[in-house]
Parts: sequence; structure tokens; C-alpha cells
Amino acid sequence: MTPRWTAAVYATSGAGTTGGIWDGTFKDAFTRNPVWEYRDLAISTRYGAGSYLSAASINDDQLYIISQLCDEMVDDGTGGTEPRYFCDVYLQGQEEVIKVLDNFASAFRGLNYWSGGKVFAVADVDEDPTAIFTNANVNKKGFIYSGTGKKARHTAAIVSWNDPSAGYRQAYEYVEHPAAIATYGL
Repeated sequence: MTPRWTAAVYATSGAGTTGGIWDGTFKDAFTRNPVWEYRDLAISTRYGAGSYLSAASINDDQLYIISQLCDEMVDDGTGGTEPRYFCDVYLQGQEEVIKVLDNFASAFRGLNYWSGGKVFAVADVDEDPTAIFTNANVNKKGFIYSGTGKKARHTAAIVSWNDPSAGYRQAYEYVEHPAAIATYGL
């Protein structure tokens, strides 16, 4: 059975990129855009928070803006391009819906909050600076610097993922940062 996620009806290219003028309507369609997967999970009564949230309680205008950021084509590191953020999801069990929504929001560098009877998703997007620091902003004591403890600095990780080439079975891969290991240790 092919999963169905809600995606916005707006001007799209064959690659699924956003563009054009969106008329505010939706249709059921497959998407890899984490914003529309987030929205679907928020309003689905079958597997999401639809028993508590409705489409009217989601700020679709903000989601559309974030979806454009997700669909922006960027260098993939191998000479091609890919969408900035995409998400292939395989939900394996039950979890509190707020945790799952937070995880989906993190897929587009975002977070959730509730205000005025609506759920809002915000993302870390490029914006014009709101404050500029120069020598005029520095007092006699200078800047105050802070950092993390050595034990909080991770230099290696074992990553689990669902490998499409192995029938989406869970696979593990060891990933390390050699320069950080040289500086901080394993």
C-alpha cells in the first residue's frame, strides 16, 4: 500500500519544487517535503493528531513559506542538486504526537508552538539582520564567551537508518569527525 500524504496544490515542476501563486487548496498526493508531512500528521485522524487538531488550527500560510525553503534546490555534494530538506518517513510505532510533530519540525530546522488556538511551525530561515555588533557595542569587559562541556561534544556517532537498497531494513553506520577526535578525543 502506497502511503498518502497531503500536499499543497500550487504551481510545481516535475521535481516537486514550489513556485507560482498558491490558491490555498490541498489535494492528496505523495510528497517528500517535511512541511506537508508535518501538516498531514497534525490533522490526520487515523495516525496523527486529527482528533485534537483540525485544518483550521494550522497556520498554512507560514507552512507554505517554510515549504518553499525546503523545496529550494541546493548542491548535493556530487555535482548535482537536491531539495534543501526532504523527508522519507517510515513510522514504526506509537509515540506521543507532540514528540512526533517536534521531530518533523526539526527536519526543516523548525519548532512548534501553540498560540491563539492555532499550531504554528517556525523555521530558521535567512532574514535580514536585526542587530549589528561593532566596537561601539562592546564595553570595557569585552564579550562574554560560553561553550559546552567536553563531555557534551560528540565526535562520533552510530547512526541507524532504513536502507532502501535492503528493503528498508534498519542499517547502522559509524560516522566520525576526525578533526574533532584529534582535538577532543573519541
